[in-house]
Order: sequence, then C-alpha cells, then structure tokens
Amino acid sequence: MKVFILTSSLKGTAAHHLPILLGSETIKVEGVIFGGTSSVSFNQSFRRRFNKIKKIGILGALNGIRMREWYRSELYFSKKVKPLDLLCQEFNIPFYNLESTNSKETLEVIDNLDSDLGISLGNAYISEDILVRPKHGMINVHHEELPDYQNAQSIIWQIYNYSSYSGFTIHKMNKHIDEGDVLYKKRVKINFKKSLKETVSFNYNNLIELSALGLLELIESYDLFNSEARPQGKGKKYTTPSIKQMFRIYKNFKLLKDKIITAS
Repeated sequence: MKVFILTSSLKGTAAHHLPILLGSETIKVEGVIFGGTSSVSFNQSFRRRFNKIKKIGILGALNGIRMREWYRSELYFSKKVKPLDLLCQEFNIPFYNLESTNSKETLEVIDNLDSDLGISLGNAYISEDILVRPKHGMINVHHEELPDYQNAQSIIWQIYNYSSYSGFTIHKMNKHIDEGDVLYKKRVKINFKKSLKETVSFNYNNLIELSALGLLELIESYDLFNSEARPQGKGKKYTTPSIKQMFRIYKNFKLLKDKIITAS
C-alpha cells in the first residue's frame, strides 16, 4: 500500500514510526509532509484559547504548560530516532517542508503523491479537504482509548477516572476530532512509577512504541481491518485538567500506586 505521513513535529511520533513502516515489504512511503502550523486564523486561535482558559482557569492553563514536558517523546527514545528531514534524506523519501498544514500547497503535494492512505501523526486540526484527498482517506493514531477518551491527553484522565489502564486507538479521520470509525485498538496496563510525571512520561512513550507495531499491522492488512471498522458511538471529550481536577489526579495516582504495591 502507498502511504504518506503528515505531521507537525520533526522529532516525535512520526520520526519514531517511519523506520518501522519502512521495514515492511508491502508498505511504500511516498513522502513525508511537515506542516509548521494548522493555519487557523488569529481570531479562531484566540477564541479557542480564551474558551479553554475560561473552562479550566488561569492556573489550569499554566499547569497545562508545565505538563507539556511530560509528553515530550524524546525523553525516552531521542537516542533512537533522527529528525524526519534527515531520515527522509537517508532513505531517499521525498520530504516536504511547508509553512502550514492546511493550505493549497499541502493539497497539491498530496495530489501529486497519489497515495492510497494518509497517516496523521502528531497534528492538531486538519481540514476536511485534506482528509478526503487520498483513496482511503486518512487515519490517525490516538494514544488513548476511544471513544471514552476523545481529545484526551494520555494517562492522566485514566488516572482521574481511577483506572489503571490506558491504550491507543487507530481510527479513520473525519471533520470531528477523534470521532472517526475505529480500525485498531489496544488496551495497556499502566506501569506506575515513583512520581506522576515519570508515570505519564514512561507510559506515554510505551504507548508510542506499541502504536508503531499496531500501525504496521494495520496497514499491512488494511483491507481486513477496514472491513471490520466500526463507528465509535457516543464518546466523551477531555481537555487540559483544571487545578481541581489535577488534585484528583494526584490523589488517585497515590491510591492506585499504593493499591498495586499492597497487592504485590
């Protein structure tokens, strides 16, 4: 199957997954598209940020900035991966460095690639015009279980709900974020570490490692998985936690960790 990768990060999930896909005899990566921004207007961006801060509060927003480091994939596998542009150069894959993800230029590149499937790895909003371009549309790797954790940051909301399991879902993409038909899903037990930060970072990177293998399996047998794709049904959306919600996450983290220690 002919695929392309669309990403907004040079050294993240896409850089980790690309070499694994290249090891397949049945997958041909036609190109990698790097888009710097999602190309939303200033008013749209401001409105989204304002509504988010209104919902979670100033302290919640500041805490969200603090937590970004927890999800830096390079914390664990930076020594294993190279930046995407260097990887593409090494494997002789066309690399397109575009100013914006949602642009006419992106559409032109996708049309010229003429791929069967687009893979979204590490993006924010992607316009519907892009999603319908490839023959089989586009798929997204969401590092959490769907539909229960749509738009959710990995690990923390599971702990918020007093669950010791996380997971990843690969789904078709439509105009609604994280709501497309489910193609592949895997549940994973959370490995609790000394601190919440270390627990999130370790398990998030574990999900990335596992999702690469899941993506490989899916694409190599895409027709089979596609024939068994199922709508998500009613889901639940999450965003950055408020300070009140963060206190509950810390409380449940300690309870779950102590419970596991007591049981062992």
